[in-house]
Amino acid sequence: MAKLEPTTLLLKDGRNIIFRNIAAEDADIFLEFRRQIPHESTHTMQYVGMDFPTKEETAKRLQAQHDDKVILNIGAFDSGKVIGYLNFRMPNPEHPWVQHLGQFGMFILKDYWGHGIGKKLLELQEAHAKNHGITRIEAMVRIKNERGVKLYEHSGYKIEGTRRRAAKINGEVQDEYFIAKNPNVLQIHSLGNSRKC
Repeated sequence: MAKLEPTTLLLKDGRNIIFRNIAAEDADIFLEFRRQIPHESTHTMQYVGMDFPTKEETAKRLQAQHDDKVILNIGAFDSGKVIGYLNFRMPNPEHPWVQHLGQFGMFILKDYWGHGIGKKLLELQEAHAKNHGITRIEAMVRIKNERGVKLYEHSGYKIEGTRRRAAKINGEVQDEYFIAKNPNVLQIHSLGNSRKC
């Protein structure tokens, strides 16, 4: 796993959030975090009743990723508890045509929405991508996730298309945006301009 130097973010309410690699030793608290996510939001692929891996399986997976220089598992910690997470990876690092491409997924507990944690996770990811010659970062975001869409918009991501009927949640069909950013171009894209693409 790529090495991330620990960094902190002081919230307006006085809480001090530490950002660092999630390690194999964090398997317990990481699983606790993952199990909580589906009870707070349907904007991820985590769902209530999902069969999560065991602590041992999770630790093994995190350890296996440890030697990879590009995979980045960033944890946001509050008093030793995982409250946010971003996973950055290359979908096909051995293929010469897509070695410039990175993808990510991100979750944040609801009590920590609107405090700049998502913005900080994206900034850390972008610095990492630049250091590894990644020139394109991609993700999916559900259209109903208005907070997420706004965060990505303000972070310079561009909406490149829409996946129609990408999810069916509690009987309701939902679309997703396909978003991307060139981390070497620090330009803000508005949703209005993005929809023209």
